Amino acid sequence: MINIRPKITCFVLACLAVIVAAGVCIPVSGYVLQGAHLLHLMTQKLKASKTLHVSQYLIQHDTEPPLAFAKLSEQLYFEFPDRFRADSFIDTDALKRTLMVSGSRMLTVLDGYASDGPGQSLDLYKDILLFRSRVLLHKQLLQKGIDVSISSMGRYNDQPVFVIGAVYPDESVSQLLLQKDSFLPVRLMVVETPSEFSVTANHLDIRYEEWMEFDKIWYPLRVEIYRNGQLIREIMVRNVSVDAFISPDVLDIETVRQQFTATKHRLDIMDESDEGVTDVQKSIDDFTKKFE
Repeated sequence: MINIRPKITCFVLACLAVIVAAGVCIPVSGYVLQGAHLLHLMTQKLKASKTLHVSQYLIQHDTEPPLAFAKLSEQLYFEFPDRFRADSFIDTDALKRTLMVSGSRMLTVLDGYASDGPGQSLDLYKDILLFRSRVLLHKQLLQKGIDVSISSMGRYNDQPVFVIGAVYPDESVSQLLLQKDSFLPVRLMVVETPSEFSVTANHLDIRYEEWMEFDKIWYPLRVEIYRNGQLIREIMVRNVSVDAFISPDVLDIETVRQQFTATKHRLDIMDESDEGVTDVQKSIDDFTKKFE
């Protein structure tokens, strides 16, 4: 009598080997949550209060002197879901930069001179911290070139992460990385399109580190901003105050515009050859270089 058990056993083992091999070959992205759902989980984790006041230092690391190192003091004001103001001070209150967001409107004030339009790319770090609703955040990511319909699993700093906007390990496109277990954002990568001044694309890499919970609100204590692999900005948070009182005028763009327009008018009526105007313009030019 022929014993067929060994043959059956071998056949079963062979089948299992094929199944396991097929399973290994199945792309990991097939099991990943959709990007829109990941954004929902992220905003649910971050949560939002009525207001948020943050005090921080902005340390600038630039490649050429005289701006090889600079430290600014900043005050940030959040009124969720879409109002924001950041005041940056250098040495004294006499020279400062103010960035404001109110819905789709933006205002930048530099030493009394106000201008509308989009802010600088280095200000993009704030969007992840401000827009804590899935719909608003989705819109912001689309504007940054992140395709929310694409998601995958990857690794960052030896930890598993969800990748929104790219198939891991592709870093040639804009994307957002979330911690797998907490859904907290840890990295925002924005690929800036080439301009008339540069034939190659700039890669902006924003890293959110040392997340801490303040009255159920999550906020990173440190943010690092890299351009083309080089550290250019470092943010170190000193204090976070949840539901702090913020005067309505502080976040009202028109009020702030009128306030600084009056200052600009007083400067404009001065003789352009006057030494005072020359000094003011020089200060503005020097300060602008710090944010390039």
